Amino acid sequence: MKNRFKQMFQPYQGEIKLSFWHLLFPILIWGIVLFVGYTVPNMLHIPESVPGSDGLETPWLRLALTLPLPLIAFYFIWKASNGIMGRHWGAFKQHLWRNLAITLLLFIGIQLIAYVIFKPLLNIVMGPASAVTLNTSTSLLLGSLIPLTAPFSEELTVHYLISEQFTDTKAKLWLGIIVSNVLFAALHVYALNFSPYMLIFYFLLGMMFHFVSLYFKNIWFNIFVHFWWNLLGALAGIISFIIILFQ
Repeated sequence: MKNRFKQMFQPYQGEIKLSFWHLLFPILIWGIVLFVGYTVPNMLHIPESVPGSDGLETPWLRLALTLPLPLIAFYFIWKASNGIMGRHWGAFKQHLWRNLAITLLLFIGIQLIAYVIFKPLLNIVMGPASAVTLNTSTSLLLGSLIPLTAPFSEELTVHYLISEQFTDTKAKLWLGIIVSNVLFAALHVYALNFSPYMLIFYFLLGMMFHFVSLYFKNIWFNIFVHFWWNLLGALAGIISFIIILFQ
């Protein structure tokens, strides 16, 4: 384990090297996803929230437009990744339950760090909690499906295809950490009106996911840690829906 920690920030030969134009491909795909998912609904004048809902209810049409986008992004990025997920899965599944337990413990650790360090930041951004209605919980339930699919395409793009291009020297390694996690933050802040606080939050969160990648050098550790993170938010929507439904 000590040796692994020492090797985390040592230069290494990236598993796949892309040309400049191939590197632009996953970024272009995400640009299209964000444009279609958030600019097009605005152009069609579909509101982000239902009037009178305190900004919590998302119209179903907007959800229907955005729900398939991470899956579409994943398909094209997976095609560009040269079968890396399959090769890494072979190693990951050899000790499947142990590795899943490791990712769960890593998720809990990142959650604790986020709670202690970032909670004041999130309070600034989110403000006090609002009342939840049946329509609100339904929107949360449907909206939770998007984050559950996102870890696959986001981790494959940011902490593999992008970051693997910056591994040859220590300087490049740190440059890759910065570049890839600026992109990771950019993929998330659109949801909260490009708040600079959320930009900082997601940049630092992305760095923690990145350190998992550097330690294990297996994309599935990242995917599952990120998946547990998003699953927690999805469970909040599901539980909210069930509680309100049976009240």
